[in-house]
Parts: sequence; C-alpha cells; structure tokens
Amino acid sequence: MGRDVPLSSEALRFFVAVANAPSLAAASRSLDVSRSAVTQRLSQLEARLRCRLIHRTTRQIRLTEEGQLLLTRACSILENLDEIADVLSNRSDVVSGHLRIAAPLGFGRRFITPLAAVFRARNPAVRITLTLTDRPAVAVAADGDWDLIVNIGELRNSSLVMVHLASNERIACAAPAYLAAQGEPSHPDDLATHNCLALRQNEEDVTLWRFLDRHKKTIAVRINPTMASNDGETIRAWALDGLGIIVRSEWDVAEDLRCGRLTRILPRYRLPPADVVALLGKRGNRTARLNAFLELLQGRLRPIPWRPLV
Repeated sequence: MGRDVPLSSEALRFFVAVANAPSLAAASRSLDVSRSAVTQRLSQLEARLRCRLIHRTTRQIRLTEEGQLLLTRACSILENLDEIADVLSNRSDVVSGHLRIAAPLGFGRRFITPLAAVFRARNPAVRITLTLTDRPAVAVAADGDWDLIVNIGELRNSSLVMVHLASNERIACAAPAYLAAQGEPSHPDDLATHNCLALRQNEEDVTLWRFLDRHKKTIAVRINPTMASNDGETIRAWALDGLGIIVRSEWDVAEDLRCGRLTRILPRYRLPPADVVALLGKRGNRTARLNAFLELLQGRLRPIPWRPLV
C-alpha cells in the first residue's frame, strides 16, 4: 500500500542532490547529513520504488537506467513546482522560494556570506543555498540550477545574462620586507629573477602574467612560481610573510596596500581588469527574490567598498 503514496517533493529534491553529487560522501556534505543517513534514505527510496536507482562504488555515483529516468522526471517536476511558486509570489510581491547563489571562495566569504544572512533576516520566507567555489562560473552554471552566479575576471563563451556590479583591478604587489631584500622590479621582464607566487584557479594559465604599458602595448611575462596554491588567502598570506610577489584582485589587497603591509610594484604598468559581475543562471527568471537580492548586492558594492571615497 505504501507504494501507492505519491513521492514527496522533498524525496525528489533529495534524490536530485544525490544524483548530481560525484560521490555519496560529497552528497552527505551538500545535504549536511552523515553518509550513513544518505545511504539509509536512498535504500528506503529504492525499496519504496522497488528498483535500484544507483550503482554504489567507493569513488563515484553511477545511475541505473531507472535512476536516470527518475532524475529526468524529478528535475522537470521540481522546476514546474518552482515556477508555480515564482508566479504566485510575483503576483503577491512576496519574496519567497529557494534562492541559489554561487560565488568565488574568498570574495564570497567576505561579501556574499554576510549579505546572504542579511537577506534571509529580511525575507524569512526565502530558503538560501550559497555555494562557494574556485571553479569557473560557466562550469558551475552547467552543474546546477542557479539563480545568480558571482564571477570575477574574464568570462569566456557565456550566454548567461550579465549584470556589472563593480570595477576591480588586478594588482602586482609584495611585502616591503621582500622588496627591501630582493629589490623592486622596474620592468615586467625583471619578474623572471624574482620569487613569484601563483594562484592556481579556474582554468587560466597562471604562469603567464600580461601587463599593459602606457601605450596599451601588451607585455607577456612567463613566470616560474616558487610557490603556488589554489587558495587566494594562502597566496596573500605568503606575500605578507615576505615570500614573494603576487598578482591579486584589488578587492583582496586594497586594505593591505593602504596600511603599508603590501606595496604595489610596476606602477607604470597595468594588468587586465577583473570586474565583478552577476550572472543570471539557467533558471534566469527575474523572480521577486532574485530581484531583491540583486538590488541588495548592488547596494553593497556601490560605492565600491575597496576604494576610498574621494
């Protein structure tokens, strides 16, 4: 008799989350429950449907034919449910529903995380999922059903709607102690003899630093990093410790530059900008919750918080 009871939307959302995860361990982290709880709930769902949905392995999740069918149907059903909620909330001007946001790790921690808390306090009918990642925005968009994606820097081959949020330079800098010991480069080519610290993220060629001179001529320099990391906070900490030269976003090092903890080098040259933009995800509908959050985000970044008022 239990089989005649319709599947709940909660059960469908659970299965979609598990099916889209690379492993059961990753699914348990995204759902914020133990792996055993995920396994137990998945077994209950399979028993309820009387079929196996996922081939379990220690390294990955692989859907059965029935599991793929359920995933396709579940995504369609949940999308329809969300669209109904969006239409009704827009008619009543109620900010509600599920807001899905993706943002870069460091910028997300500093600006988006506290903003999401403020937004949730003002709009208690909204559920928020915030994913912080160092993956490219386009790849993130392909993986999930996002309302808004914060991207910093160059964006290649994106069909997503883009809203400019704030201007942001890339800056080459180092600690005064490092420059006192190693000397300050006067031309980008001098970087070949310096300790350079590379941030490995997205799919960029992080060992090729491109500068523009006053005549807009590009000077490309191939560095040989003495240290590298995929975490911007780590790179910044190494630079503050006097270990070498970094190229970082203005938003991340502006305060260090103002306080003298870091010194800008090669002031006659500029690096390509890395503006902060909001990308409207695949769902793309300008729902009341998306409009409200976007307005709050734009207000937070205007005037630009990492630039002093003049």
